[in-house]
Amino acid sequence: MFKQCKTFYVPAITLIFMLLIFPLMTRPMADTSAADKTGDDKAAAVNGKPITKSSLDRHVNLILKQFPGKEEGQAEDDRIARIRSKILDDLINREMLFQESEKAGIKIEPALVDEQFAKMRKQYPDQGAFDNYMSSMNLTETEVKSQIEKGLAIKKYVDTTIIDKIDVSEQELTEYYRNNTDRFTRPETVRASHILIKIEKDAIEFEKNEARKKLEKIRARAVKGEEFSELAKKFSEGPSAEKGGELGFFQRGQMVKPFEDAAFELQPGEISNIVETQFGFHVIKVLDKKPSETTKLKDVKIRLKEFLKQGKVRKEIMAYVEDLRKKSKIDIFIAEAQPK
Repeated sequence: MFKQCKTFYVPAITLIFMLLIFPLMTRPMADTSAADKTGDDKAAAVNGKPITKSSLDRHVNLILKQFPGKEEGQAEDDRIARIRSKILDDLINREMLFQESEKAGIKIEPALVDEQFAKMRKQYPDQGAFDNYMSSMNLTETEVKSQIEKGLAIKKYVDTTIIDKIDVSEQELTEYYRNNTDRFTRPETVRASHILIKIEKDAIEFEKNEARKKLEKIRARAVKGEEFSELAKKFSEGPSAEKGGELGFFQRGQMVKPFEDAAFELQPGEISNIVETQFGFHVIKVLDKKPSETTKLKDVKIRLKEFLKQGKVRKEIMAYVEDLRKKSKIDIFIAEAQPK
């Protein structure tokens, strides 16, 4: 099947799409607090409109909660600094786009804002949990709705200015399909069960022979017609024993080679000879097989078109935002986010 198109319109331009689609966890961009007026809380300004440090910090904390892990060998301070710089960059992009939506005269109906706010509230088990979250983030309903309104305005502007004008031609669809046939091909798979008798890495020959003899007796019972799954439950020493040895469907490259080679040689219903792997001795029964199959273009055309459009949208928005940055007056007031 089409390996690359499992999900479409996934946020693609780092955090900018999070800020466009989920603009719920921050104060309004142009905060009018006393700190803002003195400039002490400014992280940046876009054409004179401030982006506050408190707004930036809230976004950073949200991302750190959602993605708490760090890369191996990466210092936590460096990771946070990179996240902080990237989020500020995306907040700047979002503010530029919002200003453009204002110039275009885009207005959002209050009913639509209320609807989105209600959807947000439904993500929590009850009103108390929602109120606790709002309190922990130091947010008010008015502030959140303001951000929802801005996010919807930006989305509408981006839709009408960029996305609605992008299309994918039949020729583009056909060319991509022909040049990427492997992405539409489902490999051959086999569904199998097995019975495993383990042997230790340092097992002596006598111990190996005893394990093999034990499994040969079990195999003989299976060949004579005893239920394979029941024999697996009773005798198998592998983790799949409780499921009757069932391993589900797998393709080449997912099992150790001796096991895989034996399984793919069998037909449904057949039982293998003894197969030795690094884990021990196995007897395999194939339950089903599915041949390699290439999905036809007509069966993936809709998803493929969306996938290719997503790529175009990503490029167009990146180019559009880059052009806006050249035309905008952007001031950054925090040292860690200054260009190097």
